[in-house]
Amino acid sequence: MGRKRKEVNLDDISSKDLMSSRHYVNNNELREELIRCKASGELTEKAILMFQQIAKRLSTKLKYTNPMDREDCISQAVLDCIMY
Repeated sequence: MGRKRKEVNLDDISSKDLMSSRHYVNNNELREELIRCKASGELTEKAILMFQQIAKRLSTKLKYTNPMDREDCISQAVLDCIMY
């Protein structure tokens, strides 16, 4: 029941690397990753994973009556981050 999502599998990036500080996404790591993406002209899997973590964390601040609404909001937030 529900939509099937393609999960991002990052073998070369461990969650420990992304959560090296007490924060779920390190601002300096995100900035450096975005600079690398801008230089190469394409978004990396690590940057997408960071955007997903931010969106999932922010989605816990609101209450949703339908779990699909939460997933839609997370997807839209990630797409907005990618577009800008």
